[in-house]
Amino acid sequence: MTATTERVSAPSPAEFKRRYLGADRPAIFVDAVRHWPASTRWTAAWLRDTLSDAPVRVETLPESRGGESEYVLRHVSINRMRMRDFFSVMESESGRHYVTQQPVSALSPSLLDDLRPFPYYSELLRRWSGHTALLWLGSAGCTSSLHFDYFPNLNVQLFGSKRWVIFPRAQQTLLYLPSRLRHSHWSPVDVGSPDVQRFPLYSQATPIDFLLEPGETLFLPAGWPHYVETRALSAAVNFWWITWPDFLRRAPGHIGSTWWKKLTRR
Repeated sequence: MTATTERVSAPSPAEFKRRYLGADRPAIFVDAVRHWPASTRWTAAWLRDTLSDAPVRVETLPESRGGESEYVLRHVSINRMRMRDFFSVMESESGRHYVTQQPVSALSPSLLDDLRPFPYYSELLRRWSGHTALLWLGSAGCTSSLHFDYFPNLNVQLFGSKRWVIFPRAQQTLLYLPSRLRHSHWSPVDVGSPDVQRFPLYSQATPIDFLLEPGETLFLPAGWPHYVETRALSAAVNFWWITWPDFLRRAPGHIGSTWWKKLTRR
């Protein structure tokens, strides 16, 4: 198993499906968003000034301990504030305030014009599943604790840099996943300071550690645990989506639930 994640030019859709999605293999695409207006227009100053009054979803912690899942679940608060106010508190209290999973369209529908769909998934299925482009914005010290996602992910680093530590899906048990935490896809292991006496299996895991730089796009397959640490004031946009096999598995239940809700409203 490789201990690195390859950096490559953006592949064709067929190559992506064969070499990465189908092979459950992460990769960094170095030029996939070169044509996006957001790749040059979206700077910290531009976001602060252009979206000054836009409300953003902010995760706030009493201390900069976002890498500790148990601490986060006990102490995180979700606040709504204007973009300019977020920049003010972020600059004065680094690492404690983090804009996460903020729908880009809710900030301003026109912002979507600065992004472009990837050719690697069905837009129809992505919309059916309710996924949309999400903004992540934070200062140095912001962290996302170790967890995995249920869907494949394309994560675009627009400015700033982030350290990613990822683990193959097959190593979930070494990371005590699924866990007994309130969110079972969150691991109790703090990658930034692992307690191997409490979690001895972690010493057998093989982390893949790298920096994601501006303009780079990370493809992370579903189920791969990851820890993310912001190194410098950073903005990223991510896209989760659903594949056709997942759609075929989920659609009957989704459709049945939708019709049941309509019937019970009568």
